[in-house]
Amino acid sequence: MLKVKIVRPNGSARSKYAGFQSKQFTMPDKKQSIGLPDVLDLNTADSTSLEGLPGIGEKLSALIIKYRERLGGYISVDQLKEVYGLTDSNFLKFRNSLKIENGYKPIKIQINKATYQELRRHPYISHLFAKSVLAYIKMHESINSIEELSKIGSLDEHQVKKIAP
Repeated sequence: MLKVKIVRPNGSARSKYAGFQSKQFTMPDKKQSIGLPDVLDLNTADSTSLEGLPGIGEKLSALIIKYRERLGGYISVDQLKEVYGLTDSNFLKFRNSLKIENGYKPIKIQINKATYQELRRHPYISHLFAKSVLAYIKMHESINSIEELSKIGSLDEHQVKKIAP
């Protein structure tokens, strides 16, 4: 609460609002004021809902949604840490306000029919990986399993597990 005092040259002070009762108020919670749920599903949240999270503005919410589209959907809330511009300290502030719906299945890439550009659009697929996959498909006609994908020499086991969904 702000109280204003007028100080006279002789050092005495009096309240400018003497006789008025002061009132204190608190700002409403941003989430409650725009009707946001306590926990957001990261794969269905729109930009307005994401902007209700602490430290998330218009630009960052747009980046979160764009990254979600490139991934085909988040399978873990921790993938949000990969979004450019999102700091770890901000992520920790709202991490518990996000969830992934049980049984969510991300949109899959039809790897045997995908073009180089479609493969490269995915954030986990590098130039070398895309070229290697396309060369393997050209030689063997298709990739039928994750195990077969792991046989491609340019991929390590961690990369294969990361793109498996």
